[in-house]
Amino acid sequence: MGFVGIIPFAFNFLVARSFGKEILGSINITLSFCLIITIFVTNFFGSAGNKYLAEYRGSQDLEHFQFVFKIMIGIPIIILSIIAGLLSWNWAYISNNFSLPSNLLWPVIIYIFLRSFYILFRRALYGIDLVKAYAVNEIISVISGFLFSCISPF
Repeated sequence: MGFVGIIPFAFNFLVARSFGKEILGSINITLSFCLIITIFVTNFFGSAGNKYLAEYRGSQDLEHFQFVFKIMIGIPIIILSIIAGLLSWNWAYISNNFSLPSNLLWPVIIYIFLRSFYILFRRALYGIDLVKAYAVNEIISVISGFLFSCISPF
């Protein structure tokens, strides 16, 4: 549980020390922007999907379980694709008004998809009682995120 507070601190420290406070500010603004965009998809489909996956798993209703899982993955793909299209179309306006670096369109789109599906799969694993896979997923993602932040050229 201690990693929850240590990882952001270490990330901010390493980025600020290695690249400067301006780059750290750009990264944090960009991450905040991405988190705001993905909050609906991850909270709605993740929370509702988690609940129904667990319910249908418990009652051994495979047909409804598969349907919920398909909805939990399929609809976010459509929504995120629409969001990616809107971002691409209006990136000059969005990057200017939200103080985002103008060269980060593709990293933002990739991060939005990766973050959303990471959270959706994490909640699905938790909802279908694959706690060991859930824990391994968390450990790998924290370590890879930390390592990526240490070697990222941004």
